Amino acid sequence: MKITEIHIHPVTQHKGLVAFANLVLEGQLFLGSIAVHEKLDGTLATESPTPPRARATCFIPSTSNSVNHWNRRLLMK
Repeated sequence: MKITEIHIHPVTQHKGLVAFANLVLEGQLFLGSIAVHEKLDGTLATESPTPPRARATCFIPSTSNSVNHWNRRLLMK
């Protein structure tokens, strides 16, 4: 899978949080709100977004073509 776009949005550092990142895979799948944290040893780590009290992460297709393709594949019976 190829990452075709990356956007980093720095934030005022709070409890190790230093930025949020968004990326696009293959020009078709947008992954957003990826937290970038500074660990105690000074290295950086990422954390995928998870809604409160849920066990799933969120993503958004970035093109209508992607949505149509996924719908055709996922909704086939």
